[in-house]
Amino acid sequence: MQFVRAATIEEVLAASPEDEPTRDVVRARSAFGVWSLDAQDLGRIGAQLPSGKMGTISTLFAEWSAWLRSSDARAPRSAALHSGFVHLLRQGQAFAVRPIILGDAMQIHDGRHRLVAAFEFFTERGCRGGRVEVFWDRIA
Repeated sequence: MQFVRAATIEEVLAASPEDEPTRDVVRARSAFGVWSLDAQDLGRIGAQLPSGKMGTISTLFAEWSAWLRSSDARAPRSAALHSGFVHLLRQGQAFAVRPIILGDAMQIHDGRHRLVAAFEFFTERGCRGGRVEVFWDRIA
């Protein structure tokens, strides 16, 4: 995990979804930084499955992948997003909007699809040295 630079609240709000409760969580934080994460770092990020089960990306990845192929009505849209983000990374591109993580547990606030797709790409594709930038409410 590498600290890149401090981020302004305006940058983080620009990466936040439009709903005010989500944006209020961002506004309540005192500072954010831009951090560069590798596959191991991504695996330690806290995530939540659509079922409500909590864990880290690495511990939930198999269940997430199975859910994407499930009959849940939300799964096809999520599978398309996931696939699109993996494809973007295969093309050597970066995410246009940085995901947002919060707290010591590095819990996902926004960007689950992007972060899980990056974890898959970097670990299962054997992409050594791959990194993703995120906003995290921590400063080095």
